[in-house]
Amino acid sequence: MKTFTYLLFATILFTGCEKAIEIDGPPTQLDAQKVFADETTVKAVVNNLYGSSIGLLCGTSSSPTVLGAFSSDETEVYINSVEHQQVAGGQLVPSNAYAASIWNSAYLAIYNANTLIEGLRDNPAISQALKDQATGEALFIRAYAHLMAMNFYGKVPLVLSTDYRINTQLTRSTPEQVLAQLISDLETAIPLLPTVYTATPGERIRISAHAARALLARCYLYAGNYPKAIEHASELINNTSLFGLPPLNEVFLKASKEAILQIRTNSTTFPTSDGNLFVLTGRPTLIALKQSFVDGFETGDQRRTSWTARYTLGAESWPYPNKYKVKTATTITEHSTPLRLAEMYLIRAEARARLDQLELATADLDVLRQRAGLGKLPTGLDKSQLLERVLQERRSELFTENAHRWVDLKRFGKASTVLSAAKPGWTARALLFPVPLSENTVNPNLGQNPDY
Repeated sequence: MKTFTYLLFATILFTGCEKAIEIDGPPTQLDAQKVFADETTVKAVVNNLYGSSIGLLCGTSSSPTVLGAFSSDETEVYINSVEHQQVAGGQLVPSNAYAASIWNSAYLAIYNANTLIEGLRDNPAISQALKDQATGEALFIRAYAHLMAMNFYGKVPLVLSTDYRINTQLTRSTPEQVLAQLISDLETAIPLLPTVYTATPGERIRISAHAARALLARCYLYAGNYPKAIEHASELINNTSLFGLPPLNEVFLKASKEAILQIRTNSTTFPTSDGNLFVLTGRPTLIALKQSFVDGFETGDQRRTSWTARYTLGAESWPYPNKYKVKTATTITEHSTPLRLAEMYLIRAEARARLDQLELATADLDVLRQRAGLGKLPTGLDKSQLLERVLQERRSELFTENAHRWVDLKRFGKASTVLSAAKPGWTARALLFPVPLSENTVNPNLGQNPDY
């Protein structure tokens, strides 16, 4: 495991997607004791924590959103790069730089989260209010980063301290062990975090108790604790004073009522990295939707007409994700949205279906279907049929967001069937990314995923 140098970025709080990655200028290394003796520098540490998490939360070119879209049946790759082609074809090798990108992003964020947690623990120099909020934010980021790593690599090391003597000897924990730790972190974080969006008026870009609860609902679903997944998803769905389901074209606007957590860019040229990457104004140079994916929407589904578009050049045309409408602009109207209310309906629907609460599950799916201009599901669907509908609704609602489709195909046991048909040469080893070659060189205890 790499030991990451502790950096303080000289940027304002709530750094945005691309800006955080492209900062030039020399960082300042400070003695940790001095950093955590002053509230101003603690706030800068929080800024660094947000900045180091950008590659996980936004749709950057090496993010879970983009690499997950390449790995699933959603998109085609349009870049003349062997390494990109390996990702999209399910033919990764351990030396591939993109096999390492999510690992590196995750463990950088985890290291910075642990630095913050340790620096605030039993620290009398910092007010309790700031200590609570910053610790809650760090626990959320640590959980989110571990979850993204687990989704891509399966077994991953649980890094809970900054002690390199421990970290360079760690073995990988099972997904069950990882989820248990993430659930503990998020349960701890919720009472530490604010329940109102007042830190940045008119925006939802600061980690809140609601964001921790939303991620907790996802973790409980993945862990198979369906009553708890229902409980936490329902807390958010029932909070109608804060959350609701706006029309499709308003979902990704800044301060959308559907947003549980958004990320603001400080770019002077585009509102979101998601829109900047996905929206086509010319021949695609990186990514576009597969036509077969677009054709898979149910007839009359307005998510196809509202959330996909097509760029035409002469006799050629390419469909692309159009959830974020703006590619370039100096006025910020949209924010990247890693957590939103529709996912809570889908989590609750799936959990209810798995508990044989079929009518309640159907009702949750119908809420999203009706927003999309579709009729209600037929009555009398059995459990297997309803779970198929859950997977279809997740496909139509969450495509090209946070690797949901790729993870769902694996969770539902459909990945081998779907992806082997969509990708010539695909093999089952591509269900997981390889542990990066560089990491195994540093720590041979990590081992490697099967068939790599």
